[in-house]
Amino acid sequence: IDSNSPIIVLNGNYIEYVEVNDNYVDPGVFAYTSTGQVININEESSQVSSQIFLILEYEKEKTYIDTSLVNKYEIVYTLTYDGKTYSATRTVIVRDTIAPTITIPSETTLHVSEVAEFNIMDDVVISDNYDDELVITTDVESSLSNIPGKYVVTYTATDSSGNTTSVRRVVI
Repeated sequence: IDSNSPIIVLNGNYIEYVEVNDNYVDPGVFAYTSTGQVININEESSQVSSQIFLILEYEKEKTYIDTSLVNKYEIVYTLTYDGKTYSATRTVIVRDTIAPTITIPSETTLHVSEVAEFNIMDDVVISDNYDDELVITTDVESSLSNIPGKYVVTYTATDSSGNTTSVRRVVI
């Protein structure tokens, strides 16, 4: 370790999280000499540069962080000072933590003769902030019958990130 080497300090966290489809603003870095003097870095300075790597099964250099996809990125900041190069790394994780939404009709009343033709998915709307294709399950197959009474049907939607939501519907 060179005790005369400058120090790069990340502004913000080493690992940062951003919700899918939100904007990510890189908080940047600070640089100091070994004696604690601030190294003046700005956008016009060629002293600090950064590269962004998309971390999948391999590293692929990118020019920006694409928040429209769930991914993991590394930003490598490089400082060249007095002919030497130093670096610091930040990991940015784009994640989906928002559960899907399910909108169901209010309480539904059927005549016994309508039960066989009734589609439990009619007028049910499922949406998600990230996925177009969601897994939805209902417990209707085992609970709705042509015997008069009050039935509660549970709808459960799960997105590809494992976020789950459930709602209940009353069918009379």
